[in-house]
Order: sequence, then C-alpha cells, then structure tokens
Amino acid sequence: MHLNMKGLVAAPHTPMHSDLSLNLGMIEQQAAWLSNSGVVGVFFGGTTGEWSSLTTSERAELQSAWGGLDTNLKRVAHVGHNCQQDAIDLASHAGRVGVDAIAAVAPSFLKPACPDALAEYFAPIASAANALPFYVYHFPGLSHVKLAPVDQIGACARVIPSFAGLKYTDPDLLSFARCRAEFGDQFELMWGVDELLLGAMPFGVTAAVGSTYNYAAPLYIEMMDAFHRGDHDHAQACSMRVLELVDLLMAYDVLAAGKALMSLRGVECGPVRPPVVALSAGRRNELCQKVMAADMIDVITSDQGRSIPVTAID
Repeated sequence: MHLNMKGLVAAPHTPMHSDLSLNLGMIEQQAAWLSNSGVVGVFFGGTTGEWSSLTTSERAELQSAWGGLDTNLKRVAHVGHNCQQDAIDLASHAGRVGVDAIAAVAPSFLKPACPDALAEYFAPIASAANALPFYVYHFPGLSHVKLAPVDQIGACARVIPSFAGLKYTDPDLLSFARCRAEFGDQFELMWGVDELLLGAMPFGVTAAVGSTYNYAAPLYIEMMDAFHRGDHDHAQACSMRVLELVDLLMAYDVLAAGKALMSLRGVECGPVRPPVVALSAGRRNELCQKVMAADMIDVITSDQGRSIPVTAID
C-alpha cells in the first residue's frame, strides 16, 4: 500500500507573509509551478516546510490548503510531532481533507529505545488517517534517532497495516542498499539527500524527495535522464552543478536561501521563522546574482512576460 511515485517529489516551503503569518493563498501558484517543472508530488509540512516552527492548527490549515487543490501532484502531509496526541490529531485531519498519504518523523526529545518502540509510537498515528498510506520520515541527522532503517521497516510492517515505506534522508548508502535488498519489492523507499541522488540511483532509486527540487527540478531531471540512457559523463556533470548549488545554499542557510530562490521561479514564499535567521535584502540579492551567474537556475518571467529583476527582491 503505497503511492508508487516515480520521479522527483518536492519538499515545498511554507509560504509566509512579511509578518510571518501563513500565506496560504500562494500555495496554488506554488503547486502550479512545481507541476510544470516536472515534479510528480509534494512532501509538505516537513523540515523545509518549517513544521517545528508552526502551531498544530497552522499545520492543519496547511493540510487543508494542499488537500483542497485541483492538482495532479501526489500530496504527502508530514504529521510528525514530539507529542503523539498532536500527531494523531494531525493525521486524523489529513485523512479528511484530500491528501494522498501521511508521513511522520520520529520524536526527537524523548527518543524510542528500539525499532519496536518506534513502531508502537507510530501505529496510532497511522491508524488515525483514514487508511492513508503511512511513511516513516527517517532523518537521523536532525531527529538523532539512529535506529537501523531496515529494522524500522520490519517493525512498522508488523504493526501498521497502512505502512508504505520510508522517506530516507540519510547519506548512509550502505543502509539504504540493505533496505532495498530486503524490502524494495514491498515498500516504497524515497531517497531524501538531494546532493547524493546520482550516487543512490544505482541502488534502484525511483523516487526522491528534496527541497532543491522546488527550484532546480529541471537540472535533476536532466541528470536522471542522462543516467538512465547511459550518458554517465553528462549525469556526473549535472551532479557537479547540483553540488555547487548545495554548497552555495549552505553558505547562505538552506531554508532562508531556498525561499529566496523561489522568487526566481516567480513564487514568493516570504521569510523564514525564528530560530532560522532571514537573509537581509543585500544577502538575498547577492545569492540570487551568484545563482544566475553560475547558470544554475533560469529566471522565470512573470505572467506579463517580464523577467523578475533581482534588485527588486526585498
């Protein structure tokens, strides 16, 4: 029981107004851009969506906004929370508003001691979602829950009827290969480290979830197409451009920089919430100029056909 997605799944930013309130009216435009760029789905309300800086009611509003869209994108709502009951409430809401699946990250303060404890924590969350497919969001770099993912899959499969697979955000290719070998024909294993996508593809990756797919999906699609047709030199050249982009994002803070780059795609996602620090107007323009100078992202024109001037971004 899974979505059987093939291709790129964007982890979209949560659009905000300048006062840091949600700008839900931007989501339709956001979805339209993603669909036109070649993305096949969205994993919303996750790390890139600043879930830990949103209230539970805001996260429910975000679910309603994405669930109510008329779109061809598959929509996975992240409902993870350190409080199990809040996660259950979010899962229940997701099951009523039109999304296609849910996912949850492990609790990251009081942590499960073993895979069975993690599965028991997830089970009532998954069951609250009206039989929607349930994905584990494996992100040990931030959750610090470092249970072997292959054991997580086995434990969840035993107690969660709607278990669908993993969003695997971990550079450990060996562990990913073990998951593929043991469970690849039963569950969906979506790769979640953008800059290592090319390295993971020989292990059978068919779907990948990432933040940079919001604004750089065409570059990744070019890379994947080259890999599949056997043009590994071109695939590697594309991957080096990906690494250059990611290095630049990290220098400016990935979340704040990603929202800024969405402006180059004609979608204003606004500022980031604390504790992430927003880019100043000068740093934002500097970032956009560097990205365009390196030809990493094409500037998208507005509805009137005018290119968006970087100097106008504030």
